[in-house]
Amino acid sequence: MGIKILKLNNFRGPTNRHALFRALIIVSALSIVPLMELLPGTEVTGKNLVLDKLVKAFRGKFEIEQYPEVVIADLVEELMGLKLLHFDYSKVLCIGPGSDSVVSVLKEIGFSNVRGFPKFSFMRRKRIYELELSGESSFDLVFCRDVDRVASPALLVFEMERVMKPGGIGAVLTRSNGNGLVKSVTSVSFWLKQSEIVHVNYLDEFTVIVFKRNVTGTDVPYIGKSQLHGDCESVDTNRPYIGFMEPLLEQKPVDFPKSVAYLPKFIDISLKKRLVYIDIGAGEHLDVKLAPNWFLPSYPIDSKAFDVYFVDHNTSVMISYVKKPGVTFVYHPGLADENTTGKNRTPFQQLEPFPEDEGFDFLAWFVETAKLADFVVLKMNTSQVEMKFLSLLLETGAICYVDELFLRCSDHKADCIKILETLRSRGVFVHQWWED
Repeated sequence: MGIKILKLNNFRGPTNRHALFRALIIVSALSIVPLMELLPGTEVTGKNLVLDKLVKAFRGKFEIEQYPEVVIADLVEELMGLKLLHFDYSKVLCIGPGSDSVVSVLKEIGFSNVRGFPKFSFMRRKRIYELELSGESSFDLVFCRDVDRVASPALLVFEMERVMKPGGIGAVLTRSNGNGLVKSVTSVSFWLKQSEIVHVNYLDEFTVIVFKRNVTGTDVPYIGKSQLHGDCESVDTNRPYIGFMEPLLEQKPVDFPKSVAYLPKFIDISLKKRLVYIDIGAGEHLDVKLAPNWFLPSYPIDSKAFDVYFVDHNTSVMISYVKKPGVTFVYHPGLADENTTGKNRTPFQQLEPFPEDEGFDFLAWFVETAKLADFVVLKMNTSQVEMKFLSLLLETGAICYVDELFLRCSDHKADCIKILETLRSRGVFVHQWWED
């Protein structure tokens, strides 16, 4: 008859028949629209509500949707309210179609370090790094539109994790669809390899899923993988303010120390009776030839309000700083560097340890001193000996007695910054301290 009969035996499965049926409906609907526009007195939209809904439904599948500015603004407000984001220093990356408009909204809100990456090759299912960016693990926030509409959502999430810094967050928006919330969250959770979902919520007709990249023990020396106890009072109190702290940098900021966001700027400690300041290894930075100026510059609380403890192995240097009331020197020979032996040791460092201090249990002394205080400030170096002590504080939970921590990094490069980032991600209110 000249007419080829469509062989339906190729569509025996229910899935194939369903796909064919949907395709026929789509073709029919798209064919009806131009015909209806030719009929006199017929409007495709407006009063013909049924046809209007039909047209909008199909057009929505093929047009690139622009998220309303209010949705992006609400998302930022929510993340900042959760202390997961701060526009003063956060580095943000927006990927996918429509990211240019998101970048514009974020810059209007107040973010200065924002990049857009509208084009990517997720449509090609390749096991390669699809985001051609100069550096990995550098973004505080990576945002992406509909993760469920790309060809390879698992690869997209993998790429988001790759460019997030440890402790950084990723956020995706998906269309809310009834019971689709559980499905979306489950899918994203399944794709995550280095992160955990920390927040899920509705924003208008969208679902926002936020995940945070983990910081592993292999990333950070001495810190390990142990998490702080759930009843850690200092962490519970201070965590909401960590998002407002000064950024961690590789170069000393010109406005240091005025740029430091000291903890008493956020919480009221006027009712706290016993304030304790402990400085470990201060002898490395103090000079007996100079006027003693050991306390934190511009700190909101006067140094006279603190019971001060200098902990060091160098008695000759430290003795110049304990002449004032309220200042105590704690001799700790264990702080001596293993390399400072023989001819490499200074005359001061060659002093014999006090016999009664050879068996000094520094951790026990620290816990006993800190737990009796109402507010504890700890400053220490990042030498091998002191980092081992910091590891003990984390493992035993003694870090929970510390309200505010200052770390003096001999090298402010990647390793030290990772330590600081890890501590902040776990709720420790820690500062990067610069010595002249």
